Amino acid sequence: MEIFFTKIFAFFSAKKYYNKLIAISILTSLILILIPDKTKACSTFFLKNGEHFVVGRNLDYYYADYMVTVNKRNVRKTAFQYAGEVVNLPASWFSKYGSISFNMFGREVTADGMNEAGLVISVLILEETEYPVIANKPSISLDNWIQYLLDNFATVEEVIESCSQINIRYNPVDFWRVHIFVTDGNGTNAVLEFINGELVLHTKETLEKTAITNSTYTSSIAYYNGGVQSGNMESSLNRYFNVAKMLDEYNNEDPIDYAYDVLAVCAQRITQRSMVYDISNKRIYLITSGNTNTRYFDLSSFDFSCDQPALIYRETSADVGEISGNFIPYTWQINQDFIGPGWDFMGKTYTEQELIDFSQYPESFSCIPTSINQILNTEKLIKVYPNPVNQFLKVELPFYENDQVHITILNISGQVVYDEIKNNVHENEYLKININSLQNGLHVLTIKSEGSAYEQKFIKVSD
Repeated sequence: MEIFFTKIFAFFSAKKYYNKLIAISILTSLILILIPDKTKACSTFFLKNGEHFVVGRNLDYYYADYMVTVNKRNVRKTAFQYAGEVVNLPASWFSKYGSISFNMFGREVTADGMNEAGLVISVLILEETEYPVIANKPSISLDNWIQYLLDNFATVEEVIESCSQINIRYNPVDFWRVHIFVTDGNGTNAVLEFINGELVLHTKETLEKTAITNSTYTSSIAYYNGGVQSGNMESSLNRYFNVAKMLDEYNNEDPIDYAYDVLAVCAQRITQRSMVYDISNKRIYLITSGNTNTRYFDLSSFDFSCDQPALIYRETSADVGEISGNFIPYTWQINQDFIGPGWDFMGKTYTEQELIDFSQYPESFSCIPTSINQILNTEKLIKVYPNPVNQFLKVELPFYENDQVHITILNISGQVVYDEIKNNVHENEYLKININSLQNGLHVLTIKSEGSAYEQKFIKVSD
């Protein structure tokens, strides 16, 4: 391992990438006076050597700070609502997978990350983005969206399917309009874009080169196939050209080393972080403008059980090598100290209470200390009928008198579509739940009382 890091360090020195990253921290204060060019923001690509899959990612932006978060499975969440927002149907869900995410401007504001199923997602700014409006579907803020995907899905196909089930909220003048690059543990890739209010999907045969920058995929691949570069070499199209060319030239070199070769070629003066996601080994490598030492950590080093404290990583200049031991317990005060300077940098106008509310958003989460596909207590079973059902679901309960019960129903995407608390439930009482408004398909009914939890799957059908 020491030889490996020596090799990486030597490579960056030879490529002058090390000096470029050092220079970024000096240039940042000068760059702040410039108008941000959103077309110079990030590059992402997929590389494979046999069954060894990696994703390379440069995050290019004018603000360097970040936070890495260990996100837990089996956590109930509801999408955040900013001050002044009126949201009729905010998305709610239980996280199915633990994940590691790189956060900007607050915990849950995820720029990229990998979950324990091997799903990797990166966001990249795309000016042309216009999200669809889907009637009678829950909504989620763009800030929450990527973490929602990492929480809920294991495959590219699942991510694609979810796009028809949820609205993405954003302010029309918001800086963050994005497309995303998605890779799963099977080595399947997709670029998801929203153009003129429609999902534009590139995957498998329609994804000729597994890379994206900050232009539409269609314009990027057309530029590369044209074979001629022109203009600013740090532009989105030229970065794409350089990445695609190196992917074509790949000849089974070590995929981690080669991924960093590619990241060096497409690096800019505002490159803040260079990550390599080793999907096959569930390992993440990291180099930043603030610390050019190569660092890494394995997902297997972390306990994703929600009854364990959430952890975060905040870098120091001395960090090097394996850094799983450098993660510390998360607190909302740390989150607040992280968010405030970022909002100031963005020129956001906010009150102290708004800052506190956003900082404390993760405090609203609740832990369900088992998978929704398990029964905590098998000594008592509920009876659910009829199944399939078209309107009223009857549930016979074994709870003792005066118990309080919490009833939730999740759809196949893990979204909470029914949520009710009932008090003073009597022994052997049955509940009658009107599920007429639910969509047809498989659902999971979960019922909890103090010390017990039960679940039952059922199928909603039409009359």
